[in-house]
Amino acid sequence: MTSSELHLPISPFLDNACNWYLSTHQNPYDDHAELYSRYKVWMNEQGVILRDMDEKVRTYLYFKDEQSMLLFALRWGN
Repeated sequence: MTSSELHLPISPFLDNACNWYLSTHQNPYDDHAELYSRYKVWMNEQGVILRDMDEKVRTYLYFKDEQSMLLFALRWGN
């Protein structure tokens, strides 16, 4: 697989991952910028290639390698 083929559709994977992260890591005293910064680190640790917010909306999540993509799909697919 080439790096351009290492992608999953955003739904349900990103929805499930975001919902879990927010439910387990957010507290009422968090600064939104700090929470988002920690979230980006967490996603990067899972092999997700993060895009800047000003890029056009994407329909896929892209990954550093095939193993990261498969683990992410298994972890957040349900």
